[in-house]
Amino acid sequence: MIDDMRKRRDIDWSDPAQVSEYNRIWRTENAARIHGEPNKARKREAKRIRDLAKRGLDLPRKAALLAEQGNCCYLCGDPLALGDAVVDHDHRCCPPEFTCNFCRRGLACQLCNKLIGLGKDNPERIRVIADNLELAIARTTIRLHEKPTQLSLIEGEDVA
Repeated sequence: MIDDMRKRRDIDWSDPAQVSEYNRIWRTENAARIHGEPNKARKREAKRIRDLAKRGLDLPRKAALLAEQGNCCYLCGDPLALGDAVVDHDHRCCPPEFTCNFCRRGLACQLCNKLIGLGKDNPERIRVIADNLELAIARTTIRLHEKPTQLSLIEGEDVA
């Protein structure tokens, strides 16, 4: 029916009932194309390739860069899979969505990349945060050791 409609172009596009019927039939005939997982996977892969291209990398160059880093995040040193690696760069050179060979610092895990971004790429700020976090953890540890325990109704068991 859709092919007949397309060939003859006899749909009155101002008639909501005809347009609705056309759309219903088209969605039914193309359900796999609209909702199919292969379509979603292709879209995800295409987006990943576009994102890499914006950052001046293609997949082989990204893989080579990760291998140079020992397949680890260049910031924390944790193991890093190619699909999880994000390109970190200096924002003084390129805007957030783009990088060049001059400002690219390396491949990082998403947590480290977000951390330095939220720390405004300021190492001193991140050091102060780390020092304050260590103090807070030490104070909390002391308080947790002082926390009274509650005795349970069952003899000999403590409840935290």
